[in-house]
Amino acid sequence: MNAIVIYESLTGNTRRAATRIGADLDASGVSTSVCPITRIDYAALADWAKARPGQVIACENEGADWLPFRELADVKTTRPNRRS
Repeated sequence: MNAIVIYESLTGNTRRAATRIGADLDASGVSTSVCPITRIDYAALADWAKARPGQVIACENEGADWLPFRELADVKTTRPNRRS
């Protein structure tokens, strides 16, 4: 597997977008897995990410500890008293 697309979708829009991204990657020759956040094996995902040569970009919420994350940016969300 060369790419993993992980999504959360309340209305189905993000699921459809993730599925399309995965299909486009597959069509371009990149072996891709698409899965919802409810079925993530974080230990396996961390092992996969650590085994990749070069840079791996993973976006995660504050407090995630399955990889040694460092803050890239502090982004204000539209929700009151929340940061993204």
